[in-house]
Amino acid sequence: MNGERLDRSGLLLNVAWLEPGTVVASWRIGEKLGVGGYGAVYRAESVEHPGTFCALKLFLNPSDVRAGREAALLMDKAVHPNVVRCLGTGRWPHPTRGHTFLALELVPGLPLHLWVEEHNPDFARLAYVGADTALALGTLHKRGVLHRDLKPEHLLIRETDTRPMLVDFGSGDYEGAGTLTETPLPPGTAHLRSPEAACFWLARENNPRARYHYGPADELYALGVCLYRALTGHYPFPPVELKFMLYLDVAYREPVAPVDVNPRVPRAFSDAVMRLLAKHPEARYRDGEETHAALLAAVTFGGREPWEATVFEWDETPAAEVPEGAATSKQSIRRPPPPPVQEQPPPPVPEQPTPPAPPPSPGWSRRWRKALVLGLAALVALLAALILTPHAGRWETRERPAYPPEHPTTEVVRSHPPTAVQEVEPGTKAPDTAPTAAPPSPAGVAPAATPPVRQKDDASMKKNGPGSANTPEQRTAPSKGVSSEAWKQALLLCLLQGGTACAGAQLKPQRGDCPPEALAAMKSLGIELYDGREAWLDVTKPWARGRDNYKDGPVISSLANSFGDLPEGSVLYGWLWVTGNGTNEEGRKQIFGRWDKAKLPDGRELPVCFNLANPDGAYELEVGPPEYARLPRRVPLVAVKRFVFED
Repeated sequence: MNGERLDRSGLLLNVAWLEPGTVVASWRIGEKLGVGGYGAVYRAESVEHPGTFCALKLFLNPSDVRAGREAALLMDKAVHPNVVRCLGTGRWPHPTRGHTFLALELVPGLPLHLWVEEHNPDFARLAYVGADTALALGTLHKRGVLHRDLKPEHLLIRETDTRPMLVDFGSGDYEGAGTLTETPLPPGTAHLRSPEAACFWLARENNPRARYHYGPADELYALGVCLYRALTGHYPFPPVELKFMLYLDVAYREPVAPVDVNPRVPRAFSDAVMRLLAKHPEARYRDGEETHAALLAAVTFGGREPWEATVFEWDETPAAEVPEGAATSKQSIRRPPPPPVQEQPPPPVPEQPTPPAPPPSPGWSRRWRKALVLGLAALVALLAALILTPHAGRWETRERPAYPPEHPTTEVVRSHPPTAVQEVEPGTKAPDTAPTAAPPSPAGVAPAATPPVRQKDDASMKKNGPGSANTPEQRTAPSKGVSSEAWKQALLLCLLQGGTACAGAQLKPQRGDCPPEALAAMKSLGIELYDGREAWLDVTKPWARGRDNYKDGPVISSLANSFGDLPEGSVLYGWLWVTGNGTNEEGRKQIFGRWDKAKLPDGRELPVCFNLANPDGAYELEVGPPEYARLPRRVPLVAVKRFVFED
């Protein structure tokens, strides 16, 4: 054994320090390629077939279950052209009690971040690398395989063809695999955790029974971090020793866009990476295939000049500084400065909220409410006597003013926290070993309730029209989704009726009462009727700045601040009507919106009744393109007991 120390059973005490020339099974050890917390990797040559090389991975602990998991993945479940191949496995030096080893395909090349800094490729080449990686991940996810520790060090770029190769599946997961850890989060690297995983840890760090449900959305976020590191030379949130502070950054801070760190990055590439880094999994790409298509489309339809530029500027050493005897100057990259550090993020919401303060005395509450009602009545009477002139850039009201901000003197614009995370009930299989399906595409997510526009025959429309005094039509029960077959039937109906049925969907929504269950849910949350808060209008557009274009259809929103006991970051599902409602004298379209369902960070879903701005809706801030409205990223929502939608 070349002088290596052995224990009484004949097993090596430390396989991380094997001397060159040591023979392991039929492989002769060469240089050490790397060592980690669970194993060491050596370059090895076949004894039986000289000239054949492999990367020999030996696990430090003979009883480490990761060895069996990685072997099962690489030899069966994760076989793929972009995944390193396993040539064989065994134990050494004892056939049953020795250290497990894997003979892996030797991939000549560098990790992603080092490859970019060494070769400084153009952006198109890097986009193809990212697209190939996303496609490989998508294929693995469909098989129920998750890498769970995707980072630049585990994404090698093969030097022969620049093909990305996934390595180190020691923390990988697949259907039926056992549990590796007894902690809330599965194995992984802290600064590549997704926002929803970080939020889960912040809320349940001290809960020994909590288990986070890792899924493909987490892996797509990690891919976004890898590409961000390659494009800028920095991580969106740099690793720090204090995990609590790092997870606060990941969960609550918006990363600086790659193009704002490295101005050379094409805007489309930066936007694609920022979508992968979205705080809400619903806002990311649906799966690896969609990510692959988006990156290829960005390269294909973008101007050639930005994509042909190198990722970094070359910084050549001046000739006067070249050491004597050197033939040529050495090229190196000019790395941009790191992203600026922003203000401290807000603290996370604890799993067990602090008990509320004692309620005020009934007499004081009644006096306060009476005074408030009288004040509102006087204000409404005053506004009713005035004719408000519309002003560009403001929400217009005719009956009730928009609610004031919580802090009128200092409005703090904060990044919306991640959406709900899932926790498995005690006694079930630990979720860090159970793969999950990819989240639905934002475009494919149906609203929580069907839009309050129903097509009826002429007699029914005349009887219950907007100007009728009859009882309004009852709202339909919330639906959990719209199948592709339902969309096909709706399209067929449009064609058969000459487009009249579909045109009705663009008209102003009909009036209707808020369902009793929604009123009860809002009351239980402490949400006062006609009170309001701000929300991020569309979390599927997390990279939009200031204003963006919106069209008729479903919308997924997120509370920008707490609303009663409905915490900040809760996801809201609703519908927007931006066309067919008329315009003002400046040509700006009248907008209506309603939200029917809220999803809390703990996963609960409750019915609600929220209206955009006021009963008469709002007008776009500036004239948008045809069939679109130009709206801000943050909008006011109001809790209502009846959807009026007045003229």
